[in-house]
Amino acid sequence: MRFGKLFVTVAAMLMLSVLVGSSGTQLFSYATPAGLKVKLTVVDWDTGEPVAKVAVSMDGIPKGTTNSKGQLTIKGVTPGRHTFMFSLGTIMGYFTTDVFWDTDIWVRFWTGYVVLIRVRDRGTQVLSGVAVYMDGAKKGKTDRGGILEIRAVSSGLHTFTLSKRGYCSITYMANINANVIIDLYMQRC
Repeated sequence: MRFGKLFVTVAAMLMLSVLVGSSGTQLFSYATPAGLKVKLTVVDWDTGEPVAKVAVSMDGIPKGTTNSKGQLTIKGVTPGRHTFMFSLGTIMGYFTTDVFWDTDIWVRFWTGYVVLIRVRDRGTQVLSGVAVYMDGAKKGKTDRGGILEIRAVSSGLHTFTLSKRGYCSITYMANINANVIIDLYMQRC
């Protein structure tokens, strides 16, 4: 029997989502007295490259760290619901899933920070629809609350440019070394 591969996204600040792909890979066999096998592969959110040295725990018990291929195999897993926790330095994430057969799980790990851009006009009214660029690349537009969340931001100096019809464009530079909220104010031109 052929089944889709289970992909699990683990993100910094515990932002997670589960995706089901259809690679056609057979993912399971029936449980044996020795238990099940869970093969985890951790890759970088942006590049898809393997992430080595990620500490992995299952149900609160340390199981090891990923190798140079971003992989760790856990053997002897009992069928049922399990929580997997991942950490790399100060970045942590987790997910809970049911395991009833030998399983391959792909984890996309954000290795950067989260930047929240909050935009208001000089009168403190929130501004939606503001185009936000980071280092020249468009990251999106602010929502109805005047907020845009940018994920997987690398540490270092970044330039943020904001533009909206009827308002003067602004440029702001910030040294990012943690998750941060940046409040910016725009004025009418």
